[in-house]
Amino acid sequence: ADNPSLRSDITEMDKKTNQELIMAAGINPPPMTTFARERRLLEIQLLESLHSQDDSIDRLWSIWYNERGPLAAQDLYAAHDLMDKRLWDQAEGRLRALINEHGRHWPEPINALATLKFMQGHLAESRELCEMVLQEKPWHFGALSGIVMVCAGLEDITSARTWAARRLPPIQPTGSNRRRTEWVERALHDARDALQKADDWLVSYYGKPDQQQPKRYGPTFDVDAWQ
Repeated sequence: ADNPSLRSDITEMDKKTNQELIMAAGINPPPMTTFARERRLLEIQLLESLHSQDDSIDRLWSIWYNERGPLAAQDLYAAHDLMDKRLWDQAEGRLRALINEHGRHWPEPINALATLKFMQGHLAESRELCEMVLQEKPWHFGALSGIVMVCAGLEDITSARTWAARRLPPIQPTGSNRRRTEWVERALHDARDALQKADDWLVSYYGKPDQQQPKRYGPTFDVDAWQ
């Protein structure tokens, strides 16, 4: 059951956290580790595989959940379990703690909080949170689907249609699947651009290495070996 005292604390933290997330919109992410870069490269390869199949969707979700390591992922899964049990205050507390710790550059807790706010009927806040996710990952198909439902709930039909046009199109059994191809190509462009910006930020943070390695946009290991 909801705890009124906890509800009050969350309301104050809610206002503060959302404002801080918005104010932090232009702040660079922390320098990317080698392992994090490998994950980004794998994410790009999995996005590319969406040209012709949906098998990579679950693996993309797994990458997104584990972007900050197994312990943070465990907390995120625990928050989802609390949401499933309708223990919303406890779930929100966990999610906001993750957001406060990891910032807006890990979109998954923000996406989960957007889902929670939608479930609670707080549609305007859910929309704001979805937009934060999509600012960080424009190809986040979960947030794209979510914001369509939120805009429809807000009776903002124009925005709902605009966002619906950006959702991941289903693969058609026949034909060229042009819309699907266009979506994947746009996602790849955005993901590669984000990786390039992260690489540039790393150079500005640490300085240029003596021998710059050539830029690569494919993983250094077999995608099928990653579980």
